[in-house]
Amino acid sequence: MPNVLSSQILVNGPRFIVAKYTNISDGTAEVGVTKLDATNTGPFGIQRSGQMFYPGVRLAIASIWFSCINMAVRLQWHATTNVDIVTLAQSDNWTFMDERGGFGGLTPPVGVAGITGSIDFSTYTAVANSAYTVILKCTKNAGQD
Repeated sequence: MPNVLSSQILVNGPRFIVAKYTNISDGTAEVGVTKLDATNTGPFGIQRSGQMFYPGVRLAIASIWFSCINMAVRLQWHATTNVDIVTLAQSDNWTFMDERGGFGGLTPPVGVAGITGSIDFSTYTAVANSAYTVILKCTKNAGQD
């Protein structure tokens, strides 16, 4: 049985993206799979004044809810050489955005070759029937100039 994967966009509004990703594994790994495409080839554009803007490197991770069973999931910013964001294991939820405190979430690093703002997943220690569910809430910050 191959990996059973699903991706679902729960919210695609003018400010936020909420997307849910699942995998029931056959024991093989996902390696560098783009799950959230922040570029102009992805579905997250915002129409402003007759122009389409995409989040790209302005994307920021506001929150992550996750459950990992017998595997870990490594989230990375897509770049020429991907850049680690976090590694998820077990179950938890993390919030990275504090508007009152002035912290706008986890953002792609500046000056990295080929950085796009897109988010890739890789899995580790997967065995047959291991699984993950990851829900990402991101701010688009597109068209802010």
